[in-house]
Amino acid sequence: MRRELLSADRLSAPTVAWMYATYMAHAAALVGFLVAPTGRRPARSSTITVTGYGLAAVGAATSVAGMRRFTGTTHVSGMGDDRVVRGGVYAWSRHPQYLGYVALLSGLACARRSIPAAASATGAAGALAWWVPVEERHLAALFGGTYQRYLLRTPRWLGLPAPRSDRGAGPRLRAAVRRASSRRRRG
Repeated sequence: MRRELLSADRLSAPTVAWMYATYMAHAAALVGFLVAPTGRRPARSSTITVTGYGLAAVGAATSVAGMRRFTGTTHVSGMGDDRVVRGGVYAWSRHPQYLGYVALLSGLACARRSIPAAASATGAAGALAWWVPVEERHLAALFGGTYQRYLLRTPRWLGLPAPRSDRGAGPRLRAAVRRASSRRRRG
């Protein structure tokens, strides 16, 4: 996926099909981990259970809110890129779908006290931490200064948006934004 996205500037239909098949296999394994009897469980704490399910609900809502900002499955899967989405949950996180997915998995693992589910959530978080920089390089190349300014203002995972200026950015990032903006004006 990494090589294809960086060399062809998009994901092919077979790659997207493989990607969704992997998501479904991961989800099926997670469901198996969550419903499998784990033997003797520690005493249930309603606080941990409620917190876990609450985190899962917030994660699911965040992920769905991120997906709803796009017009169809081609945008969600990286096959159609026509604009930088900056509103809604994308003002608080550059990757709300991924953030929500990991929060959902982590919350369910916590609520069910499932070590295999926690390992699954950790694996998903690791895979996404590897993938996100690749995706961001692709988007920076595709959208130039518009995406670079978005990078300056919006946290990768979660946080308050920065003011609409690049004053808080380091000199290298400001220079990169200026270069991308000037290339876009010329080209």
